[in-house]
Amino acid sequence: MTPASRVACLLAALQRRGAAEIFASSGAQGALVFARLGQEAARPLAGGSFGCGEIPFLSRDWALFSPDLVISVEGGAMTPIHDERGEALALMEEAGRAEPRRRSCDRAVDYDLQPELSSPRFARTCEWVGATSRRLTVARRIPLPEVDPVATFALFSPSGRERALFRSGSVRYVGCSPELLAEGTREDFSCHKLSGTAPPGHDMSGDERLLREHESSVESVEAGLSRIGAVHREPRRICALTTLQHFETTLRCRPGDGVGILDCIEAVRPVGAHPRAEGLAFLSRLEEEPRGHYYGLSGFILPGGRFSFSQLIRTLFCLDGAWYATVGAAVTAMSTPALELEETRLKLSSIRFVPA
Repeated sequence: MTPASRVACLLAALQRRGAAEIFASSGAQGALVFARLGQEAARPLAGGSFGCGEIPFLSRDWALFSPDLVISVEGGAMTPIHDERGEALALMEEAGRAEPRRRSCDRAVDYDLQPELSSPRFARTCEWVGATSRRLTVARRIPLPEVDPVATFALFSPSGRERALFRSGSVRYVGCSPELLAEGTREDFSCHKLSGTAPPGHDMSGDERLLREHESSVESVEAGLSRIGAVHREPRRICALTTLQHFETTLRCRPGDGVGILDCIEAVRPVGAHPRAEGLAFLSRLEEEPRGHYYGLSGFILPGGRFSFSQLIRTLFCLDGAWYATVGAAVTAMSTPALELEETRLKLSSIRFVPA
């Protein structure tokens, strides 16, 4: 049984046992499965707004839970690393006996984006950006049929990217994010910032629009990290995925005294707007639907202090029984409707799912 299948069997077993919270994170080095086996779901911890008025779709609320069960999966081996209730062995035996459901009917997200070419939202955004250094990521919500989250999680190949599955109450998400924004410890962590999107084979290094977009994004993250410690920027490179490619720059941060883990995570929290406060205020008037968990952060903090958080993009969400995907494109002074529509199509083509 492959590691992905082993994780899928663990997740299915946890669902059968009615776990209140389930979170799985899987990358190239293996997987961690976290669960809380009690019946009461965790409550979000309120944290206020971004400081530019009430923006209902971009809150700083944290949906945190402390697991009573953590299982590591590397290769074909499952190892309990935290087991408050003494249920890990029985759970692993159940998962080891199970055969993962085999489904070959995975599909890409398909949606007619043509009407976006005449959408007034793009014209309003271009008017706001103008011929300045402003940048704004405008998102669209794409409705989906019901999704099988466990089968979808098993579908993804890690390839150095972070797969994640989360379930708590009526909220679910599953996806494979290409953007790992915080990994390390409070003393030393890295942020791998992606921006600028193109199809495979495109000469990104000669594309001035993409170069400017990426530089603007990196500068925004670097400014946030500089407020908590010393930052070292590595050379820009290409992150080549199956259906698209991005610019990627790694920023390494050594926080100063008195900086906590949540301060580190908060420093890399993406907003997709420059300048920040003005851009977010404009977005709150522009976007009609709340973003929910999209564009936030998903990850874990281990007892020894190591943490890993990815941005929630290329992810499928479920709220109150309705599944959807949200995808965004960055609008800059060099943007055109056709270019941004193509970027959205590329991102949608990279999201695959297994219908329920």
